[in-house]
Amino acid sequence: MNRLAIRKYARFLISEYTEKPEGFIKDEGGEEIGLNDLINIAQTKVELDLIPEVPHFFRKTALLSVTANKNTYDAVTDFGITDFLLFENIFHNEAGKRPQGLLYVSPDQVYEYTTVGKADEPRVWTYESDTSIAFYPICPSTIADRYKGYYFRKLPDLNQDTDHDPENDKYAIPAMPAVVHILIATKAVIEIQIAKESGALELMNLYKLQKTEVLSLLNIMPGLRSERRDSLAESTR
Repeated sequence: MNRLAIRKYARFLISEYTEKPEGFIKDEGGEEIGLNDLINIAQTKVELDLIPEVPHFFRKTALLSVTANKNTYDAVTDFGITDFLLFENIFHNEAGKRPQGLLYVSPDQVYEYTTVGKADEPRVWTYESDTSIAFYPICPSTIADRYKGYYFRKLPDLNQDTDHDPENDKYAIPAMPAVVHILIATKAVIEIQIAKESGALELMNLYKLQKTEVLSLLNIMPGLRSERRDSLAESTR
């Protein structure tokens, strides 16, 4: 579904095909919030709702280079991840060695793994801010593509009805599986009904039913797979 189809379905759900002043909400916002604005808000909410259940549909990877005696890195400016939302995990990326995970710790745990100013092979990583992370101890060498990061991507806002051309920053189709698009429309209508103080509960139940149907497809996993998982001590270093 493109943005036009999402908007049409949203209006269908509440039997409102006319914009203001006759209808409740306009397509375009201006100084007021419009249906297109709500569609983008809904897209973000649907992504956050589905990430815990089907993370691989919203996951991307990036190779992370480190600089000697530097321990804090911004995902956008240092790693060039322009669509960064959240790191899931970071793995070692060394030729001839297993790609074991780098242990994540909270800031209050860093003291267990390093001394201030100490340069050594990094053992852990932590968040320093919303988009920056730090490695401890501080890496003593500059190494290209030292780690491989798995992160969740921030979806671009829809800004077109039908002209979809991501290379030119034209987004008409949500950057998620097609079966999920219906959830965006329903979620946008829930926001409208909350504002109207009517019918939100029924639409929330519809959303839950649609979500169950969507996940029944997205949760299908390959039959040839291993359920074995090493202990944390074996898979990190």
